[in-house]
Amino acid sequence: MSKHAFNKIMRGLDDVRAYLDGTADKRRYRVHTPKLIAMRRRQKAKKPGDQTPKGSK
Repeated sequence: MSKHAFNKIMRGLDDVRAYLDGTADKRRYRVHTPKLIAMRRRQKAKKPGDQTPKGSK
């Protein structure tokens, strides 16, 4: 493994460590829900008597 590849992996691990211990800026990270999952969740909620799951549009 080249030194450049190793350093890139280590920077990523440092980012993970900072995120997990709470020292990272949380505004830099987001959670993305795949469109297919979000679409199925909305379709499932459209059944009579069901409500839209919390957090979905």
